[in-house]
Amino acid sequence: MDRETRGLIENQVDEMIRTLDINDITSWIVEEHLITSDKDLALGYVLGSLVRYAHTVMVFHKSRDKSKKRIIITKKDITEIREILKRRIIDITDIIERQSNR
Repeated sequence: MDRETRGLIENQVDEMIRTLDINDITSWIVEEHLITSDKDLALGYVLGSLVRYAHTVMVFHKSRDKSKKRIIITKKDITEIREILKRRIIDITDIIERQSNR
């Protein structure tokens, strides 16, 4: 993963952590369905959103190389995305925990 792509992904993780509102994320689902843990739901939502964002950024950056006819997100790319998220998961879960205790 190139430095620019990594920076964009890291910035989005920072922004998600800064603006996270678990009530906004979970209330519309919890009201309609039997969900046993709004914390787990929020974590899944945030991680899913960040993974999708990272994939989108990678496809965009790889598509700038006009010599490539097909854009592939490799296993190495996926591993790097997961490493970025693993480093930040404590920050994400801390915010979810704080907001759920309000």
